[in-house]
Amino acid sequence: HSALLSYCAPLVTPTSRLDDDESRAVARQCLNSLAEGLNQRLDDIRRRVPGVECAVDCDTFGVDLALREGDFLYAARPEALKAADRPDKEEMRLEKKLREICALRRREMDGEKLDKLQAEKVVKRVELFEEVAAMKLRRVEKEILRVFKQNQQKFQDLFWELEWKALYGQDAEAATSSSARPERQFGALDPVSCDASVSVTADGLEAHGEGLAWGAARLSLQVRDGEVGAFAVQVLEGAFLRLGWAFGGSGGELGADSGSFGFGSTGKKVHCGAFEPYGEAFRAGDVIHCEAEREAGRLRVGFAKNDEPLGIAFDADDGGAPGGGLFGVVSGKRFKVRLLSAESMPLEDAPDAPEESGLDTFVEYDPPRMAIVSRDFRSGGEDTLCVWAG
Repeated sequence: HSALLSYCAPLVTPTSRLDDDESRAVARQCLNSLAEGLNQRLDDIRRRVPGVECAVDCDTFGVDLALREGDFLYAARPEALKAADRPDKEEMRLEKKLREICALRRREMDGEKLDKLQAEKVVKRVELFEEVAAMKLRRVEKEILRVFKQNQQKFQDLFWELEWKALYGQDAEAATSSSARPERQFGALDPVSCDASVSVTADGLEAHGEGLAWGAARLSLQVRDGEVGAFAVQVLEGAFLRLGWAFGGSGGELGADSGSFGFGSTGKKVHCGAFEPYGEAFRAGDVIHCEAEREAGRLRVGFAKNDEPLGIAFDADDGGAPGGGLFGVVSGKRFKVRLLSAESMPLEDAPDAPEESGLDTFVEYDPPRMAIVSRDFRSGGEDTLCVWAG
């Protein structure tokens, strides 16, 4: 038998000028920075209370506890425990009784027929285990509270440092470092809002997912109502990867909820957890272009692979809050990507707007006809090509 318990890490997050989502993301980053030291202290608790496993879960900002019957019934007794660490008499009495019942159960499984009283004891095994588990977990919880209380000040100091960087960006980076930091391009990956299992380089151009669970990195690129936005990434590593767009409150698995839209490396699009065939699979070395357009209550999302358009993936009601941003997102398991470009602009300023294109005599041929480059200006001072099309 096993008993499992998960609860929020007992650390008080300071009052912040960030919005709720950003504040939670910063808090997870702080917990991730403290996790190694906290887990070492939690290992000490495990040695004092045999059978109990406890570990920090940075993604959920929590602490997980597990108690397995066999581990504490047959583990060696720790020596020279302090009085405060010793189980009370009632816990020891129940544990001894549970050990006797387990011995009866083994005899029964070996073929021995138990008498009525012994059989009744075996039936109560689960109930007795729950009592013992509750006592042990309560004892461990007190130790955990003590460990986290000792780290509250460190957590608070880290939070304020990262909050400042989140609020003031490059100005905060420059003020906290004696050396020049690399300049961050527009739309760079945001290290503050990414999940704990995902790391982002200092220049914001690469994201690396290290966990077995889904994790996401958000771009500092927003598309608001009446705007179009796009970004392109090169896949460096990873077989489980999704690229696309999400509103602020969506989780780490892109496409799993109603607020996010993803294109997966398996050649499927996903929204609200529903998968549909789309485009084609992609892998390391491929470049994926992601575009989103928000206009008059509609959201249109499309993708391209290695400069080949794959068509519109989603044409849906725009579910974003008025004035709320749609963010570019990279999501996956054990992945690595490089950001190549990012941009956003009002729809009327988009280069393909027909009234602004300047191609008044442009004629579209269906099917397309051949175009031939008659002169290449790349070696000169100009950056255009003269093209004859017919």
